Amino acid sequence: MPGKSVLEWPTGLSVYEPERCFNGYTLFSVWPSSSPGNGSLTYLIDMKGEVAHVWQSGGEGKSLGDGRLLAANDAVIREFNWENEVVWEYRMDERVEQHHDFARLPNGNTMILQRKKTEHEVPLPQISDRPVRDDYITEVTPDGDTVWAWHTNDHYDDFGFPPEIQQYIRDWYADKQRGALGADWLHTNTLEVLPDGNVLLSFRNLNMIVIVDKATGKFAWKWGTDELVGQHHPNMLDNGNIVVYDNGSDGGVDAGYPPVYRSYTRLVEVNPKTEQIEWEYVYLPDNWIRTHYTHHYTAQLMCRFFSRAWGSVQRLPNGNTLSLDSVGSRLFEITHDGDIVWEYVSPYGPRGIGDWMINNVYRCYRIPFEDVPQAAKRKRAIQEDWRSGQFPGWAALPTDLKDRR
Repeated sequence: MPGKSVLEWPTGLSVYEPERCFNGYTLFSVWPSSSPGNGSLTYLIDMKGEVAHVWQSGGEGKSLGDGRLLAANDAVIREFNWENEVVWEYRMDERVEQHHDFARLPNGNTMILQRKKTEHEVPLPQISDRPVRDDYITEVTPDGDTVWAWHTNDHYDDFGFPPEIQQYIRDWYADKQRGALGADWLHTNTLEVLPDGNVLLSFRNLNMIVIVDKATGKFAWKWGTDELVGQHHPNMLDNGNIVVYDNGSDGGVDAGYPPVYRSYTRLVEVNPKTEQIEWEYVYLPDNWIRTHYTHHYTAQLMCRFFSRAWGSVQRLPNGNTLSLDSVGSRLFEITHDGDIVWEYVSPYGPRGIGDWMINNVYRCYRIPFEDVPQAAKRKRAIQEDWRSGQFPGWAALPTDLKDRR
């Protein structure tokens, strides 16, 4: 919506061109700060922005098909059925916590991105003799048995940092610590299992994405240090290319050693063989104004596409791309040429609070109609429940959202 900041946009649907869209349902979760009481809610909306279903997920949710949802928070990962019943769960060891991402594998196992809680961290000599945060992956069976694990800190040398960058990381860490524990030198934010079983990871604070060879644990490919800034959600397309949500940074959330600044977000598609960017989406109005970061995120008011944190990108079967302006909860679908053919602003959060974390939508996903056959049967009932205040998870909604029905 040119000429207006995200704080001024109305919530709900603003653009919908059915003949140009990949029509389906859209899934997104609202974080606990927006859903007090019973924790996060995960919403399924139709193309008109109407609620088709709500899971009381307690964390970020992903569709498993057939109306099932996999959701996680720092303590537990759960599978829900359509009726909001927990049909499987895995609880983290009390010494660790889940963060950012997780994936269900074709064999039924679950891969989880984790880290030790601060008091259980151990030193990494290349960085510090004090405890250093270690992001790691575990693969667990449906019975909860760990069958594979991979620790980033075991592969520090595989990053191939030149001496000056290694020294910068050591200096940064020493300064960041200031006698405390838990400095986040990696900030791993994506775990994507590839068709060949290897694992695609995103290290936000390194401006780098890598593919880990699952059999050897070695890096099979790495890219991004001269291109990406604070990226999220790399994922591989059917043609082998990788799309990435390339956030940018204006100093509010640093990325890179030393930090790199680019105060707009872009979506990119990179060919991993040539390492060339083959597609890019950027929205920078001719009259956009660069402003320095403030706590109230004045930069976001300049009407460009810029989300310094969070974000996702999904290539759709018709060639369109689904993404979002995470800090403003603006979900949108664009064509290959960048035309917006669907746009929706989530109302489910503390809009207008003045902080840069406005509505707290981390990711969104377009779900084919056939993946949720229950929705067509129950949508009318759900809408009636919405108006009457009886849909699942209703008690977890803030009062002002209940008043919007």
